[in-house]
Amino acid sequence: MIIDFNTVTAFLNRKHVKLRPPASRANFSRIQEIINGSIDNNIYEMYSIFDGFEELDFEPASFIRIWSLDEVVKNNDLSSSPRLFFSDTDLMAIWYSVDFSDSSRQIFNDNEVALASDLSSFWKMIISERFFPA
Repeated sequence: MIIDFNTVTAFLNRKHVKLRPPASRANFSRIQEIINGSIDNNIYEMYSIFDGFEELDFEPASFIRIWSLDEVVKNNDLSSSPRLFFSDTDLMAIWYSVDFSDSSRQIFNDNEVALASDLSSFWKMIISERFFPA
């Protein structure tokens, strides 16, 4: 499933979420080192448009906050897990990750509960305001 990240950006702008400028090539390289492979197209596209939310800013209906790639690097150690944490809610009370162990790239919370089949589905739940942190 594919989502148009220009639609995501427009939604976030309407919600007055402060977005960071696009990620640098160096940050993408650091993430590829962490996951020991290539970045999923949806993740690459998202971070090419905005490098997460400004610190402490969040989407107001879901309380979701997307991390910058610097934060992703800082908060991940994939030596023990194939999941890449990229987001949180409620000031890091719940973390969200994408699973790189298979091609589906499911989104999980930090309690190992699958929330979305992929990043596009995750964003579609947020945009439709049908996302409730679990």
